[in-house]
Amino acid sequence: MPKMLDDARKHSHHFNSLLLEKLDRLRQELRNLPSGVHDELHFNVFLQAHVLPICRSIVGVNPEDWRMMTQELDSSISATLSRQQTPQDGIPQIKYPNYFNCAALRRDVWSVYQKPCTAALDYPSSACFHLHILGLLEKLQKQAHKEIRANVLLVVGSRLPAELVEVLYEAALELEEVPLNPEGARGD
Repeated sequence: MPKMLDDARKHSHHFNSLLLEKLDRLRQELRNLPSGVHDELHFNVFLQAHVLPICRSIVGVNPEDWRMMTQELDSSISATLSRQQTPQDGIPQIKYPNYFNCAALRRDVWSVYQKPCTAALDYPSSACFHLHILGLLEKLQKQAHKEIRANVLLVVGSRLPAELVEVLYEAALELEEVPLNPEGARGD
């Protein structure tokens, strides 16, 4: 029986290494598309929130491969979200963030975060995907705040008093299910 388990682990490790390699190749190809930055961000979030937790819980996955892929996705997401664009026909003093619909991404990741941990029993507690998704939630939440504020300012401009703009901003956050505090991801 132990030989069968060792064989299963070897085949599983090979499969998961191949899977991670193919997913990385697909991410690189997405970058070359016209809408590559947007598509790559959505794919990276999908991988980090949905695929990697499943890969990690399969027996035989090398925890080091999983950790490296998680770090790479995390840095790629951070780099994408930090890019800024300026409006072409808008008000020059306002810097508009790239629009990725991070409120929808945050809702999706939040639904995954609320599920119980599925870490394999032989993994250390640091392998729990909740620890890694929390950082992703915070990044998406901060970006969602920027996008929603920019959209509110784009719609109302300077036609309303600042107090009403703030009320609209908070209402938009609530409708998008984004917590009022951009710094904390655990907002339900």
